[in-house]
Amino acid sequence: MEAPKVEAARSGQGTGKLLSGVQRLKPDRASYLRQTIVYLALLVPSYAQSYVGGDLSSQAPYGVPPQVFSSAISSPVADASFPIRGYNTSIPPGGTDGTGSHIHGWSINVGVAENVPLTDSDYAGIDRDNKCIDAATLSITPPADITTCDEDGWRVCAVVFADGLGGSAVNKDVQAKSDGSCSSLLPDDCIRKLQADGVAKGAKAKGSGCADLKIPDECASYFSGEDGTAYKISPVGGPEYKDRRSPFFAWGSKPIFKGNKTSLASTMKPVWPVLLTWSHFTDTGEVHDSAGHLSCVNTPSSKQVATGDSSSDGTSFKNGAWGVAVLLGVVMSSLVLV
Repeated sequence: MEAPKVEAARSGQGTGKLLSGVQRLKPDRASYLRQTIVYLALLVPSYAQSYVGGDLSSQAPYGVPPQVFSSAISSPVADASFPIRGYNTSIPPGGTDGTGSHIHGWSINVGVAENVPLTDSDYAGIDRDNKCIDAATLSITPPADITTCDEDGWRVCAVVFADGLGGSAVNKDVQAKSDGSCSSLLPDDCIRKLQADGVAKGAKAKGSGCADLKIPDECASYFSGEDGTAYKISPVGGPEYKDRRSPFFAWGSKPIFKGNKTSLASTMKPVWPVLLTWSHFTDTGEVHDSAGHLSCVNTPSSKQVATGDSSSDGTSFKNGAWGVAVLLGVVMSSLVLV
């Protein structure tokens, strides 16, 4: 059957007039047109959110040009930093225990920017006219005395659980602690298992890259999704980034009109669970030692910087032996306390 001509659609006269025209068609043609419209709608992507990870110098949510996105997030409306356990990434590959002791001053940062324009987005089906997004970014910052990262000696990965917390976790006061730890939101066995799995997945030779992580059974009722996506952080603390931050993840809200405060509040609300893994290599590219630490971070309603050192302990791998630093000090005999 020949499809009916619909001049209203071509001339841009609007959906209302298009529908009124359908009502005047013969029943068989009206039915055909409705099916055609539904089919075409399925071909046009519908975006509720968009996120990217890894090297943000070449990508951004919704295909926004990276330079446009970088400019927008350089002036966040909310920004917070939380202390993390970090290491001397200037140590070259070899027999030195790179994760033997952490150094103070590392932080994980979360920022929120509003009204990032979609004008130059390269996504198909995006409504670019007068539309924008609110965005959240995650980054890490080294201490002042760590000026370089030996890329041959280290691999730093971030596993981001972009679907966030849910289930049992949302029954609690969903607000990140000032030290960035997850102890108020997740049970100890969940935190330990996530860290242990992350370190195990990361104990691969230098060319293997970062590994995604399935949420273990101990954590299933506390997370909305089923897995976390891993991104390599490189460079770490490079001078080309503002404040020496290394951004590794960016999230964009659904497209909105400028000044949508409801969207902004929703973008600021989530707690982001992030597992950082640090792998130090031997001269031959095998993992000599590694460590993993889970953080839970979000932004307050105004700019804030937390101080001090994270009280959360982590899991480490050293020369084939596992070590779990447990808050209560109880460690299985097969494990080495670090």
